[in-house]
Amino acid sequence: MILNLSLISVVGLVEKKALADTNCIVAPLGDINRDQKIDLNDVTLLKDCIIKKAPATADCSTSTADVNRDGKVSSLDVIVLQATVLGKCTKPTPPPTPT
Repeated sequence: MILNLSLISVVGLVEKKALADTNCIVAPLGDINRDQKIDLNDVTLLKDCIIKKAPATADCSTSTADVNRDGKVSSLDVIVLQATVLGKCTKPTPPPTPT
């Protein structure tokens, strides 16, 4: 029981740190299903990208799925994308500049 509470505390701290300075994201960043909007469907697909179970139509590339822009697609991106969908982000972020 103590282990479970500790794990929950650690997860809560990681999530809190990830959201401390979370920027809202704007499509195409985070638009994993390419429907021109960011919603819970994108959150679900991003989770699938991480576990390598996303359909071929999903955009799991770092240019779209790396929403916190740390160079990799990870669970932290899920936290940021979910915060955006739920309206818990702190400030708007412009979409990435095309390269």
